[in-house]
Amino acid sequence: GLNKKSVDDFNAKGRRVLVRCDFNVPLKDGQITDENRLVAALPTIKKLVADGGKIILCSHLGKVKTEEDKKTKTLAPVAKRLTELLGQEVKFVADLMVEEELKVKKNHLAPDFPTGEEKRICIVSGLYGDELQGQYICYEVIRRIKLEYENLIGIVDVYPALNPMGLDSKTREIPGSGIDMNSIFPGSKLGALGEYTASCIFDDIKGADVCIDLHASNLYVHEVPQVRMNDDRVDELMPIAKCLNVDMIWIHPSNSVLNGSLAYSLNEVGVRSVVIESGVAYRINQQYCNAIVDGLFALMKEMGIWKGNTVTPKKVPITNDKDIRYINAESSGIFIPGVQLFAQVKKGDELGTVVNVITGAVEEVVYATGDGMICSLRDYPVIEEGSLLARIVGGNAYE
Repeated sequence: GLNKKSVDDFNAKGRRVLVRCDFNVPLKDGQITDENRLVAALPTIKKLVADGGKIILCSHLGKVKTEEDKKTKTLAPVAKRLTELLGQEVKFVADLMVEEELKVKKNHLAPDFPTGEEKRICIVSGLYGDELQGQYICYEVIRRIKLEYENLIGIVDVYPALNPMGLDSKTREIPGSGIDMNSIFPGSKLGALGEYTASCIFDDIKGADVCIDLHASNLYVHEVPQVRMNDDRVDELMPIAKCLNVDMIWIHPSNSVLNGSLAYSLNEVGVRSVVIESGVAYRINQQYCNAIVDGLFALMKEMGIWKGNTVTPKKVPITNDKDIRYINAESSGIFIPGVQLFAQVKKGDELGTVVNVITGAVEEVVYATGDGMICSLRDYPVIEEGSLLARIVGGNAYE
């Protein structure tokens, strides 16, 4: 078995011990209705007390997001019942006064002589720790501005890594919690660490005119550079999207978008926000990145933030879900693509094969189910039945 240490393997005498407990018990009218979790923790607590240690028990009860929640979702009844069960006082501390403050790290670029009337754009990246495209884009935006700082006439706030711990650990979640950071905005100052962090980020961006949220695809599928937006925000966001020099604008039904995403939450408070997705996880495609940076400067010029030279953004196909064809595997094995991203295909064209590496047989030949451009293509070759192999954008996708 695993060689795990338990509370019986050390002596707490003279030590201050922090014990993370699960005291999330059901309450009714301030009374505990099921104390099994408290009873289960008693042997550990009694052992540490008997050793002579100073014990700090920490837990939460539900999600505390408002001042009213502080009153109704309190651990005071738990402390009272533990006092009875242990036969000694358990003090309840509602607030820990810790002299620490979370600071949002960004690069704030502004004119040397601001007027107070400047437009402001926020460029954010790194919500997921495996997305590196945005890191390069942020670097290149800052580098170009510094080369021609005299052309900056508005405010550019660059946030390269909103989830730095995720970046360090190469995970898409907040390490230790398993929480998708892009699902908890606008966050809460009274919430757990992830919600508190989201709240600080949200408040720092709030008030901007535009926010561009940079993402990459996951490890498995390579995406063409594209803007994604909700269908209920098209009128206000389309002028932004057309400036960004991507290869596709994908409009999603609003009911399919997570309400807790950063872009959704910012749009709700009047910060026009779009998502750019491109490439694949753990990789930097400089061609994609430089094209997007060109688009960001074109947008900044349109907004009155930049007065230097910019490119003319490419004409871009605008599509919605009905124009997208999904190609999924019907067998397991190794996918060998026979086309490249951006390829124009016709219905019936061969897109690749799925092979069996044990028998040397071809398990499946994959064909296009319609006409159009390959906008997504499997990058990680190991697949199973149902795996996404490609997407084809077709129909009358151009405006």
